[in-house]
Amino acid sequence: MDNQNELFTLVQALCSASGVSGEESGAGAAVLGLLGAGSGAGIDSQGSVLYPLYQNPDKTAPHLMLEAHLDEIGMMASRVDDNGFVHIAPCGGLDRRLLMGLEVLVHAQKAPEPLPGILSACPADSDKTPKTSELFVDVGLCAQRAKALICPGDRITTVSPARQLLGTRVSSKALDNRAGCAVLLRAAQLLQGETLPCSVTLAFCSQEETGGTGAKTAAFRVNPTHALAVDVSFAYTPDAPRDECGDLGAGAMIGIAPILDNASVQLLRRLACQHEIPHQLEVLGSSTGTDADSIAPCRCGVKTSLVSVPLKYMHTPIEVVDLEDIESCAQLLAQFARNLGADPTDKEACRHG
Repeated sequence: MDNQNELFTLVQALCSASGVSGEESGAGAAVLGLLGAGSGAGIDSQGSVLYPLYQNPDKTAPHLMLEAHLDEIGMMASRVDDNGFVHIAPCGGLDRRLLMGLEVLVHAQKAPEPLPGILSACPADSDKTPKTSELFVDVGLCAQRAKALICPGDRITTVSPARQLLGTRVSSKALDNRAGCAVLLRAAQLLQGETLPCSVTLAFCSQEETGGTGAKTAAFRVNPTHALAVDVSFAYTPDAPRDECGDLGAGAMIGIAPILDNASVQLLRRLACQHEIPHQLEVLGSSTGTDADSIAPCRCGVKTSLVSVPLKYMHTPIEVVDLEDIESCAQLLAQFARNLGADPTDKEACRHG
């Protein structure tokens, strides 16, 4: 892209959409709009968006699925009490410490527009974080009207629009994982019109935050030989273990774990070094905690790798990423697609340390 403003506009459009796990229609519509009419993209039965970016005429060529999850952390209405307050249940792993006093939107199916409200709780010990069961949304309606409009299961999102901070950093809700969706869309721009050595399908998958159902079904349908999942991972903050975090602004985080395909990981490392793409390594345990875990064992097995965008304050309404990291990830994905199935010109592995 010519400037960071274009990339911010892309991230802003994605983050402003509603897409709490299991109800990703708003986020899916945003992705479809950004892909454009006539792109061939469609939505599967689980709410994932699938887009065939390039079809290699050689049926023996690898088929690469570039994947990012579409859903965001949020809440659901569990009931409306006799005072008109909306009680909530978490939809994904909420960080409750930052919820009190937030503006929210109740996406009530029976209301013509989302209902604005405030998250609150009964007065309690100020030294304790309220349990989710102690929180409620005040939408300013009487019980009769609130019960007429709001049903159990209606999704609730925070009002946290994307904001540009100093430099190239951005804060917003849902950057986990709309930042990953932005990486896929940017990579598609970089690859537009190119002849590739592999087929490429983009998959923007549902329900990662609640078990990875969308990625499982998408991978089964696409039936790729290779997959590269894009998610976010922890960037260093003062309360976190320094050796378990990446650095904001230091580039793409290349995952290393037993479930990930070693040859793909080495190719990513070599390409990052060869093309001088800022990157860092993330050594994980036996699993990654991402959609990569759902994709790798699909059908007879998919050679899966993982690239992550460093992110601060995960699962809060004020997540922070660096636009330059999104660009680094997109550049790395594009190079991976250009080289998967082609004879590498440089076989020397990237050395670190």
